[in-house]
Amino acid sequence: MKKYQLLPFILCFFGVSLFAQTKSDKLFTQNEVKEVNVKEITPVAIRYTYSGEETVYSINKILVNKIEFASGRQEVFQEIPKYINDLDDYQNVFIATDPSEVLDLEQLGLLNTAFYKMEPLTTINQSIQKPISKLKLEAAMLGANVVLIENVGENVNTTYFNYNYGVNGLQNDVGVGAAFSTVNLSYVGMAFRSNPLEIDYLKSKISNQEFHLMTIKSLPSGNAELQTIEASKYSSEGRPVFDRLREINEVGNQLFVSSQGISKEFHELEVIDGGEDYVVLSGQNNQKISNFYLYTKSYIPSKITINVSMIGN
Repeated sequence: MKKYQLLPFILCFFGVSLFAQTKSDKLFTQNEVKEVNVKEITPVAIRYTYSGEETVYSINKILVNKIEFASGRQEVFQEIPKYINDLDDYQNVFIATDPSEVLDLEQLGLLNTAFYKMEPLTTINQSIQKPISKLKLEAAMLGANVVLIENVGENVNTTYFNYNYGVNGLQNDVGVGAAFSTVNLSYVGMAFRSNPLEIDYLKSKISNQEFHLMTIKSLPSGNAELQTIEASKYSSEGRPVFDRLREINEVGNQLFVSSQGISKEFHELEVIDGGEDYVVLSGQNNQKISNFYLYTKSYIPSKITINVSMIGN
């Protein structure tokens, strides 16, 4: 009889043991929560396996927000790179200074060198923020959300002044020298993307729809000011002009289209963002970086018309 009385306790014990063995660690990234078994945390990466498997996977620590271990303990890491929804979010671009921080991230391209004068009455922090902000804006315009600073340079220009002075403002032979210096700061960075594009989704969207080019935003080299142009074109009846994107070309994790009908300054344009009713294209050359904002008929109904006589007024 005692054997049968002990049976529930034995089953309960094995049930608790089995639960403890199968409970997983939770690895939180920007896009998902992974149920894993964390094996190792290095200065660069987190190595883990999935339950019931022996294959060891690795993820860059920069992409991980925190880990909730099966024991209940939590380990929180530095802020992960944020998704850049719009150029208004460009200050959210993550600045990396160690190459290990961008391992496994998608490299998009070299950013233009930014030069800014550090004036005598300007604080060092203010002067540094100017080129950093420009690099962030350039990165966002390429579809990136991480910048690795690869080179920092400075060039000091000193101007000397000499003048004479005397008692009561009368000049004499006593000379006084003064110096006025400015520092040109230059930053070079590489742009990376932590979240790969949904290539198949974007291809299906842009292949089957017509788009209306509404806005162009450009950042000239050596200029920190973003220039915006309203680029909408209308038919002779005042209706928005729509057209298909041509020569859709997938290269690795990047998607390109022909610039025909959109811009004469670039040979091809890269798709950096898109959704149900819009697509954002990016072009870069030695003179500028430009973003092109195109919208579908569901966003801009083709039946909408404008007074043609008002165009250009």
